[in-house]
Amino acid sequence: MEDPNLLAFGFTVFCVMVAINAFNFIDGIDGLAASASLMALVHLIIADTLFGIGLSPAGKQMLIAVFSCIFAFMIFNMGLIKGGKIFLGDSGSTFLGFSMGLIVIHLTQNSAYFAAHFGNDIQSTLPAPMALWVLAMPFIDFLTVSLRRIMSGHSPMRADRKHLHHILSGKRAGLSKRNTLVCLVAVMLLSFWLGTFLTLQFGNLVSIVGFFIFVPTVYFGLPALVRQWQGK
Repeated sequence: MEDPNLLAFGFTVFCVMVAINAFNFIDGIDGLAASASLMALVHLIIADTLFGIGLSPAGKQMLIAVFSCIFAFMIFNMGLIKGGKIFLGDSGSTFLGFSMGLIVIHLTQNSAYFAAHFGNDIQSTLPAPMALWVLAMPFIDFLTVSLRRIMSGHSPMRADRKHLHHILSGKRAGLSKRNTLVCLVAVMLLSFWLGTFLTLQFGNLVSIVGFFIFVPTVYFGLPALVRQWQGK
């Protein structure tokens, strides 16, 4: 019989790798990966109240500390201060994906590893489907783009311009990069509150099904909505 702990370890590594690659996928316009991280952290703090996670003061301080670091980076990444601009790069997107994946896994599982190394700082756990909704924007892009590449006979890691932010900021939708960022941040807000509603009202199974309906709806529907709004 297979060791369930070994299976859990393997699945955890897989989930973290998906999170890392998902953040790498959305790092195509300034501020998008950082915005996804900031929104995820804000939503996790809100979820602490809505789902009764019971984060300890130390746990909240950790989230606030990570938020502050990313926010400071984003100011320069967006060029909001003249004379200084920095970029995320592969190492930066890897850090964001790893950090967000690890934080979400901790809050949904309350693992013995975290309890042993960082203290048992949560009283309950975040429903597992909320991990998808909290990180919806990176996962939407990763899932749809990877699937399109595989169906076309290409590697899911092959670079192209079929990412949602490329579609919205390209000729097909015609948004500026700044408006594309605003549009995708709005999707992050919608995804969290929709996921919260489905999870609280209908349970985990409906929430998971709803997420996988939400993914293609956003990827294909949002550019069409933007084109219609612009009269194209």
